[in-house]
Amino acid sequence: MLDALLDKFTPQDEGEAAVCAQLRQFLAQSPNPYGRDNLTAHVVADAWIVNRARDAAVLVEHGLNKFWMAPGGHCDGNPDVFAAALREAEEEAGLTAAHLRPLLDGGIFDLNSGHVPARQKDWGIEPTHVHFDVCFAFEADDDVPLSVSHESTGLKWMPLDGIETQGFFHGHLRRVHKTRAGILAAPARKAFA
Repeated sequence: MLDALLDKFTPQDEGEAAVCAQLRQFLAQSPNPYGRDNLTAHVVADAWIVNRARDAAVLVEHGLNKFWMAPGGHCDGNPDVFAAALREAEEEAGLTAAHLRPLLDGGIFDLNSGHVPARQKDWGIEPTHVHFDVCFAFEADDDVPLSVSHESTGLKWMPLDGIETQGFFHGHLRRVHKTRAGILAAPARKAFA
């Protein structure tokens, strides 16, 4: 499923191309690439949600690191990464599939990878591991009420102008640059019924 999406994806720079190659290798070698119980690495899903004008995005303030970032999270063993992004948009922002219009025909918008530092969990120490962050883009009306989850300390439509100085997670700045460059200019598909 993810392999087919990667086949249709065109990286925008050398860094994204490197992540794409690394992710393909990981998918080929890992028996469990979508489960958080894979302590080496796992695939996670994000929903980059922009308004019609493409000048603002829905961002959550992450409860642990206090960065503003797109709604997203673990796939929990499910290889349908697009469905995981939809679930995270609903869980973290209160935006259901009926509010969201997929962009790029539901294809991948952005790829990123990053190290998650070791931290204490209920079951013990979770070691440092890699998140392969697969991001899908959606359009939503910016007058739809948002609903912050218990995992976050904030939620808002954040204007893209000046976002770099607003505590935005710098690992995801390429998404802002892609949006400003017009990659999401094509009309959105209809919202889900």
